[in-house]
Amino acid sequence: MSRRTSRASCGAALALLCALAGTARADDDAASVARGLADGRVTPADAAAAWRRLKTEPDEALELVRGLPLETAPATSHSTTLTGPGGATTDALVILPKDGPDERGRFAVLVLLHGIGGDAKQCVPFADLFAPPHTICVAPSATLPPNSEDPEDLRRASTYGVDVMKSFKHWWSYRETAWPLLALDYVQRRYWVDTNKVRIMGYSMGGFGTWNIGLRYHDRFACMAPMAGACSREEMYPLLGKDPLTRLLLDNAAAIPLFVLHGDEDEVVGVQSDRWSDEQLRPKKLPDYTYHEVKGGKHILLSFLKVTDPIVLRFRDWVATRTRDAHPKRVVHRALATYHGSAFWVRIDELRGDSGKVVAELAGKNQLQITTEGVSKLTLFLDPEVVDPKKRLQVAIDGRMAFKDTVKASHQAVAESFARTHDPQLTYAHMVTLDVPPPGGSR
Repeated sequence: MSRRTSRASCGAALALLCALAGTARADDDAASVARGLADGRVTPADAAAAWRRLKTEPDEALELVRGLPLETAPATSHSTTLTGPGGATTDALVILPKDGPDERGRFAVLVLLHGIGGDAKQCVPFADLFAPPHTICVAPSATLPPNSEDPEDLRRASTYGVDVMKSFKHWWSYRETAWPLLALDYVQRRYWVDTNKVRIMGYSMGGFGTWNIGLRYHDRFACMAPMAGACSREEMYPLLGKDPLTRLLLDNAAAIPLFVLHGDEDEVVGVQSDRWSDEQLRPKKLPDYTYHEVKGGKHILLSFLKVTDPIVLRFRDWVATRTRDAHPKRVVHRALATYHGSAFWVRIDELRGDSGKVVAELAGKNQLQITTEGVSKLTLFLDPEVVDPKKRLQVAIDGRMAFKDTVKASHQAVAESFARTHDPQLTYAHMVTLDVPPPGGSR
């Protein structure tokens, strides 16, 4: 036997032994797949394939991702480095509360976004002023988003040749890999977090970030509180007027408590954009919406917002008492692109144009009624708090019956839903994807 043949035979034998060992340690290997999915080292498709190969049932995979142990975490406030796509990095400040977790051993989280020219340290006064009890504050530092991103709130400016970003050295990305979302993930993987008590707040550039991240990913937060910001960068330029595309996102304000704070004499980010938003939102009579202009308020709000100021007390109490409903029986979601197409148990997979909207609600026992606008394909994840996933499901889309059958649990449903948020409450074992005929089209 030649040395090459001998090496090949040894390699084959080693591979066989590894395969046998993997079968014997199926539970451990399945758990490793779950950890890789949480770390981003394993894609949802690869995770689903691995669980099938290991003969792990979907319900077992669901329990694995829901029961992942916490990673080692510092016991005191600290700075950390976040790593994003392509190896990009930034720092984030994690401020642990002096009063520790609540009586259940859980922390709330306040995501803080700083203003232009600043960094994470700029958020410390806001943490001191607004953080509720038992709350971890996490503040990432902004960087300049990749050139590959096509932010919706700069589309018309680019068309008119206005380079809005040329004056700025950094800004908040609005994508699913944005630093605020990665910072939240960092905290959730290391501390016992009540994911129904995650709030987002930002000032100036951070106000823009809060508007845009809060509205795009409203199912991640219990409330959003933008200060001295606006929903669109284009609206900083009076000649461009209102930004009709980004303003469509205000449909999502129906799904998240919103408190807007702005000085009426803001000389940096004019109050007009927030006034336009208030004019658009007020007639909707949203259940939890507040707009407040600070009389005589300039851009540097901290210069006059004192701990005894009535609006500060009101603002802080409002933030502290907001809690997310993780299992809504009615979901409203507007998407400007499919990268933020998901909300709770609904996902927009394909759009017909620049935006799409879904209103999905429980219409009866195991009956879902869906109305759409500009959507050609969507996915429904079966939340057992909303429907019984083991029983026959009926789905009507735009007045026509689209589905009437039982739905099998799948590894794909577990992997895709968990990978999006890493939130056990937004992770599901059943999913069904449906085509949406065009208006007036036949099925």
